[in-house]
Amino acid sequence: MDISLDLLTNNLWMIMVMAFILDVALGAIFQIAFIDELLQSTLTKGIKNIIVIGLSFLLVVKMPELKIFTGMKVQLPQFIHILLSAFILARFANLFHDLFSFLKRRASGGGM
Repeated sequence: MDISLDLLTNNLWMIMVMAFILDVALGAIFQIAFIDELLQSTLTKGIKNIIVIGLSFLLVVKMPELKIFTGMKVQLPQFIHILLSAFILARFANLFHDLFSFLKRRASGGGM
């Protein structure tokens, strides 16, 4: 059990690092003034979330190390394993985005 927990922890750390990289990369693209103004609407925020989920899915497919239960005894159908890992990666990317937005507002004196 100790080995499985260690593997799960390592897999989660790998996903968190990739989520950070994904958020920073997308943040650089979405900081362009034209795109930033477009993202003020709910529709474009939804489109950004779809892009994050799509890129997360592609990353998990291309990098098998990002699958959450890699190396563990948990048996899931391949598609479910990829989909679950992609959603976790996308959620971590959104958490990093929300954290950076919060810190940016706090630094500019915007409060909560």
